Amino acid sequence: KVQCNFVNAPTGDPTGELLQWAMDDGNYSVVASVSVDADTPRFAYISNSTFIKNATQFGYHINDDVGAVRAVTSLDYCLFEYGEYGLNSTILVKAGNTTQSSGTVVVNFTTAFPDTNYVVFMTHNNDDGDDAGACETVTISAGSFTATCEDDDGVNTTVDGDLIDWVAITEGDWNITLNAAPTIPFVSNLTSLTPT
Repeated sequence: KVQCNFVNAPTGDPTGELLQWAMDDGNYSVVASVSVDADTPRFAYISNSTFIKNATQFGYHINDDVGAVRAVTSLDYCLFEYGEYGLNSTILVKAGNTTQSSGTVVVNFTTAFPDTNYVVFMTHNNDDGDDAGACETVTISAGSFTATCEDDDGVNTTVDGDLIDWVAITEGDWNITLNAAPTIPFVSNLTSLTPT
């Protein structure tokens, strides 16, 4: 399953996002982007006792470039069920989480992509409410990628040991059929996809 939605005018404070459409469980990657802000905001998801990442919610906070809470215009996010699957015959998705060790994230896929024509998204799981890390891809091969994640001072050791959610998706442009959960009315800003 894949679910995408947005939050209008989030305050940046630690917040629980209730999902419009339930995932199967808490085994999904969270990737997000914040919009319209001049202070380099960073999004991090939270999975602590207050905001447990589960089938119906996940927690998040947004920091500015010095680790302070930052309100932004909007937050766009997508949730990708862990695993390797196709949304159709050409869209391959691989999603999971891993920890950063000694400044490096290493992800080896169970099954390689056909080539290196895929994109990677990563999100830091930061439970302490400040100093959200930003991640950048360093190397890509068909069977793996490496990355580094750093806090707002460019220090990667503050991110070491933390979980990093990641999603790798085949590059391209596709038409996808939208599916709404049968027991929930369709919400205009909700996109939910079921893998084939």
